[in-house]
Amino acid sequence: MINMSAGHLAPSSGGFEPQRAFNWTLILPGVSDPELVRLAVEKIQMPRVSNSVIRLRFQNQDRKVAGGASVDANAITVRDFVDKPVLKVLSDWRKQVHDMQAGIIGYASDYKKNATVQLVDPKGEVKRSFTLEGVWPSQLSFTDLDYNSDSSEVKISMTLQVDVYKFNF
Repeated sequence: MINMSAGHLAPSSGGFEPQRAFNWTLILPGVSDPELVRLAVEKIQMPRVSNSVIRLRFQNQDRKVAGGASVDANAITVRDFVDKPVLKVLSDWRKQVHDMQAGIIGYASDYKKNATVQLVDPKGEVKRSFTLEGVWPSQLSFTDLDYNSDSSEVKISMTLQVDVYKFNF
């Protein structure tokens, strides 16, 4: 018999503990001081992978097979702090990709990083992680400044390109 009630979710006698969407950490080693980025990240879009579809036609029918695979870009939102130079860290990383003053594009070997997203349980133990390989910021933007907004934080938004991601179970 299958239990169709919610009684198996987080019962006092043990059962299924839900993973919480707010218990995670992003680690970007090699980007200045990774602690600044880790502390400042507010939201990140998880990786999405897809394949193009190749249609094989034969007479009045077709069959579909997998074409090239790609990983979609990830949106990330970061809080900016007055006492921690988060904007400088991310701007310096973006400058490795494209230096606007010099008008040059950097070498991929300099700006591509590997990152890890760690999902932790309520006690802070890592339960799942995702390794993101070939990560680099293709877009960097900032919150609009507004005199009428006295309570909102200044935030930084980035689009991160990812070559490969791996689930580490």
